[in-house]
Formats: sequence, structure tokens, C-alpha cells
Amino acid sequence: MAVVSSTTPWHQSALVGATVDSRFIPTLRLDSGTPLAELATTLHAFQPDVLVGYASILRLLAAEPAQQRLDLSPTAVFSASEVLTDAARRSIATAWGRAPFNVYTATETAGIAAECEHGTGMHLFEDCVITEVVDQENQPVLPGQYGAKVLVTVLGAQPCH
Repeated sequence: MAVVSSTTPWHQSALVGATVDSRFIPTLRLDSGTPLAELATTLHAFQPDVLVGYASILRLLAAEPAQQRLDLSPTAVFSASEVLTDAARRSIATAWGRAPFNVYTATETAGIAAECEHGTGMHLFEDCVITEVVDQENQPVLPGQYGAKVLVTVLGAQPCH
């Protein structure tokens, strides 16, 4: 597995990344601020089965096969922490032959929801967080109504696995 995100110790993605480190699964952590050519060269040498990153960096990396610096065949690609646009989704799917899974995360909470292989929308991690759609006064809105924001309560002090 390769994770391309923030590696600063105070950023949530570094904390979550530390929880998935395993002696059974080789994991490469790369900082998203690394020059693109260097990321491509390192990822090409590592050949991860799973690629995880911000939508913006995955979109840029998806253009790398055309530059002949990056040839990967991941079994899964996960986009997290940023909006995954339709254009980025298509670029990623074209580059690696797999549609990316979108994971809704936030610095304050880590994972909130994710897509599954059926592509029917996001599934809430209800065992990890409580989400409440509220209005401007922080009052719950009715199901199906738009709210002003989403309040998220993290269940437990440790990241969910």
C-alpha cells in the first residue's frame, strides 16, 4: 500500500496512516508536497497493490503514465480528504483501470463515509461517528432537507479500524 498525503505529525492523515502500518502489509508513506516526478519514480519502484491519496495528487499522478514515469496496476485506489470530481475520477480510472473509491474524511474526524464497489453513494461509518445535518442555529433539519452544516461526533478516542 502507498499513501500520498501529509506526513506532518500533527495532520490527521499522518495519524491515520500510522494506524494502518503493519509488518504484514508493506506500506509506503509519501508526502504530497514531494515533486511529482519524484513521487512517480518512487511509486513506480514500489508498485503498491493499493494507492491512497488526495484527489488532486491522484489526478496529477494519473497523467504520469503518459509521461512514461509511472506504470502501476493497483487492485484499489482510494481518494480521500478532497472533493473527487467526475473528471478526476475518469482520469484515475483510465490510468489504472480501476474506478477510485471516494472516502469522505476531515482533519477533525478522519473517516466519515466511503463508497463501495457498487457505486451507489456513500456509506456512513456509523460505528465511528455520529453525523447530524443542522441549520444555521445548529438545529436538526428534517430527513431529505439541506442543512447549513454537518455536526460530527467522533465515537471513541482512537481511529476506527
